[in-house]
Amino acid sequence: MKFQLAGLIFAVALSPVAAQKYEGCFGTPGSLESQGVYPYQSPGYCEKECTNQGSSVMGLTGGDACYCGNELPPKASAKPDSKCNVMCAGWPVDNCGGNGAWSVYSIGSQS
Repeated sequence: MKFQLAGLIFAVALSPVAAQKYEGCFGTPGSLESQGVYPYQSPGYCEKECTNQGSSVMGLTGGDACYCGNELPPKASAKPDSKCNVMCAGWPVDNCGGNGAWSVYSIGSQS
């Protein structure tokens, strides 16, 4: 049992999600561009879409929409994290923004 648990922890530590850095909740996507909605949206799926385009920033809103770009939204549009409270359609253990709010992440290799 201990070996299985250690293996699970190791696998989670190596997951692609580790390359995401949460930057906050914002009331506007700024210059991030919509990639449309996906019924099984998750931070990992959005990251894959944005990374494939060479983007360094991603945002999620409404539980099912992904946005990509290379600049964070303006700091003046920051909202409390409690506004980014809609669960992801494809991974309900995470939040994917809110109604009129974007969960924004820096993505890519991070040390």
